[in-house]
Amino acid sequence: MRVVLWLVPYRVARRWFDRAPGPDAAVDVRRARGVANEVRRASRRVPRASCFTQALAARTWLARHGLANELRIGVAREPDGSPEAHAWIEVAGQVVLGDVPDLARFGRLPTPGGAAAARSTPRPTPRP
Repeated sequence: MRVVLWLVPYRVARRWFDRAPGPDAAVDVRRARGVANEVRRASRRVPRASCFTQALAARTWLARHGLANELRIGVAREPDGSPEAHAWIEVAGQVVLGDVPDLARFGRLPTPGGAAAARSTPRPTPRP
């Protein structure tokens, strides 16, 4: 995932890797935590494996194994006023990857292609 993000624009990489889980995706927090542990372990060997890179890798892996998950991205202000972003993965409302002690301070952004984005996208009205 890290190499792809270095070489390809995100919107292109997303089409290749970010497969949203289907409507019949299984909710299995225990398996999702196992995948998250593997992603964390692999990230130790990958230069600049940020929380975003790890979250994309985990989301892709989970979705390809038919496991429901949500990519979350949040932004908070540092004490000096500068923005700080963080990405994490949730399964059934539980953080399985990217849990940090002060996670609650990050305001969630709508995730492109996520459930919130799908609900907020206006549908065209059919014309008679």
